[in-house]
Parts: sequence; C-alpha cells; structure tokens
Amino acid sequence: MPVLRPLLALALLAAGAVTGVTGPAGPAGAQEAAGGALGLPTDVTRVAGTDPGAPTTLPAGWSRTELPGSAGSRYFSYTRAVAGSGVLVTAAGPGADATSAEAFRIEITTTDGTTCSSQSASRSEGDLGLVVATTTAGDVDPETETETDASCREAESLRITLSRSSSVETATDSDVWFRVVEEAPVDDVSDLPPAEERASVGPVDVGGEAQDEQGGTDVSTAPLVDTGIWRGTVPADGQTAYRVRLDFGQTLYAEAVSPAVDAELAADLGYDTRLRAEVLSPQLSSATTSSSGDNLGTDPASARAAAGPVQYLNRYEVSPAPSRPGEFVVVVSLDAGEDVDLDEVPYTLRLRVDGDAAAAPAYASTPPFVIAEGERADGIELGVPGAEDEAGRSVVRTVAGAGLVAGGLAALLAGVVLLRRQTSR
Repeated sequence: MPVLRPLLALALLAAGAVTGVTGPAGPAGAQEAAGGALGLPTDVTRVAGTDPGAPTTLPAGWSRTELPGSAGSRYFSYTRAVAGSGVLVTAAGPGADATSAEAFRIEITTTDGTTCSSQSASRSEGDLGLVVATTTAGDVDPETETETDASCREAESLRITLSRSSSVETATDSDVWFRVVEEAPVDDVSDLPPAEERASVGPVDVGGEAQDEQGGTDVSTAPLVDTGIWRGTVPADGQTAYRVRLDFGQTLYAEAVSPAVDAELAADLGYDTRLRAEVLSPQLSSATTSSSGDNLGTDPASARAAAGPVQYLNRYEVSPAPSRPGEFVVVVSLDAGEDVDLDEVPYTLRLRVDGDAAAAPAYASTPPFVIAEGERADGIELGVPGAEDEAGRSVVRTVAGAGLVAGGLAALLAGVVLLRRQTSR
C-alpha cells in the first residue's frame, strides 16, 4: 500500500515548526481527538424525572437524565427566574454509542396542560453526530401573540416532558443532557434590524499564518477561537469542535480543508470517506445554519459551513438564521465506511467572523440570558471561558520550548504510526 504522504509530511512539518499554540488553560486545552460523537459535560446535576405526579425540578444550565429505551418518559418542571422570559430547552445526547439509532422528543406545557411547544430529534443507525431537540416557550412575536402564547409567556412554572420518539426504534437506555436557558423579553421589536437571509457556504478568505490548535471532543470545553487558520486532525468516524463567539450583527464562515491522498488510497476509499463541516448554534442545533461536505480523493477535500447573520427578528422567519448571540460550535467530522482502513486525517480550518458587533435589543432586564443557576450573561455561553485579553476577547497562548518539542514529536509519531498501518496492508 502506498505511503499516505500528506499525513507524514504534515507530521514532519509540525515537528519542525518554529511556533505553536495551545488552547486556553485548563480543560479546554487538554481535549484530545477520539472516535465518536462529541461529548457533553460530565460534571453536571443528575435528574430523575420518573414520577409524572411529582416532576423533578430542572436547574438553569446543564443537567442530565437517563431515558429508557423503547418505552418510558421523564417528567420535569422549571420555574422562571425572569418574568415573561423565553425559556429555551435543549435535549441532546450522543446515543448509546457514537453511531447507534437514537430518537427522543421534548414537550413544554403549562401546569394547566396548555401545550407551548415541542420538538423531536432522531438519528438512524450508522449516522454520526449529536441528537439534538430544542424548543422554546414564551418567545413569540408581540405583534402576533395569541392567548395560548400569552399563557406560556406568563406562566411562572412550566412542565417539560422527555419521551421516546416513534421515528426510530431503540431498546437501549441512553443518557440525555438538558440545557435550559432563559432570555429576557423584548417588549418592542418595531425598531430592530429586519430579519436577514441565512448565510450561504463558500470559500473562506482569511489571511495570516496557520496555527496548530486541536479541536476538542466535548462541546463545552472545545477551544475558544476567532478569525484565523487552525490546524488539527479528525479521527475516522469521529468529530472535533471549536467554539466561536458571535454577537448580534455578526456572521461566521468556516472551511475545513484536508490534503489530497494518492490515487491508490483514493481508489480504496471510494466514496465512503467524507469530510464534513457544520456549525451548531449556542443551543447546539444546526437548524439555523448551512453546511456542506466533500469526499476524500486525489484532490484536496473542502467542507464548508456558515452561521448568521445573528439578528433578533430572524427567529420569526419560516427558515430562520440564528437569532441569539453566544458561543457557536464549529464541528469537523470524518465519516468513514466500515471497510476503510484509516485512523485520522489532518485538516486546516479557515474561520472568518464578519461584521462588527451590533447593539443588543432593549431587553427588559440585563444581562438578558440566564445560563445557569444565579448566572447571567450577554450571550449563551456553552462552557469554560477561554483566557481573555484586555479587550475581553478570547485568545490562545503561544508556547515554546519543551511544549513545542513535545507537540512536534507527537505529530511525528502519529505520522509514523499511519505510515506503518498503510505499508502493512
């Protein structure tokens, strides 16, 4: 089998690099790529929700429950911290394993049984990625609000039911994470910028030197980055992630480029190995973003994604663009067929944040987002904040010496392992 030359060349290049970067201090910088779907926070409150007559109280922020397989539901309640707020509920899970079939549904009602909203999510067996259902109660256009909408907005307490969806059959119990966020109301939307069409994917024009920054395997501790060029690797049937902050008025463009492989390996891969890029909203949904993928072959593979522009009034459109600021998640994935003998692939991730941060709407209270118990913010933050410079923006730290050498040797070792794997076939 021919040598996978691009991988080995990149490993040698990394070993001889003159500068390198790491992620923010702490957990975000310690993430390593691993096969499978992205992880979710492990150190969060466990909630039972087994008694429909005594629903378990959900906290603001992250929590976690176990959902039975083919049957069964979980029952929760949530009490607003901000009167009239929009209550954003996300249910997300990696499934019993990274590519298992998975399906569930969340429903929000008032205590008198009025249905406010519901959402289902599913994944077929063999697919990769988080399963995410997200829905909102109390967030409606003031100009079109109905009696039911008003009831959901005014209710002090809400009921949240998590159940299995009938779209996919599974008999395996699985963990499901909740993320509950409140957004303060905006009483007058007449003077806000109009809704804008969702950004389209395309080549990303960004300058500067590429920096080594391995993506994280957990959405809450993925490296926090900004406009720039970042290098990493993604394992076969695996994903890596980066967090990027977007404010109102801003748009994110992302492009992951993987080097070409030689003709013999390309023939072995066929059309079974695909590089993908996508952007998840701060609620972990991809419904308001655009994405594309590309097969590995004798030409470089390019996968693209876009999110934005972030405008408050986008939420009321039929095909909305993102409407809430916060930490968006750029995900690079490598879908591989069952017979593909491939460990990992390097990529260069080109990111560009367009637009200046615009003023926030006139929220009834500020900061407008309740992101955890007793914690409020100007946007929906997903996890551990990165190191901050004087302007308050996230930065990555440049390192040298032993850390640089270790990074280069690790990259070289990875190339040697791949060389042995390919030549032993």
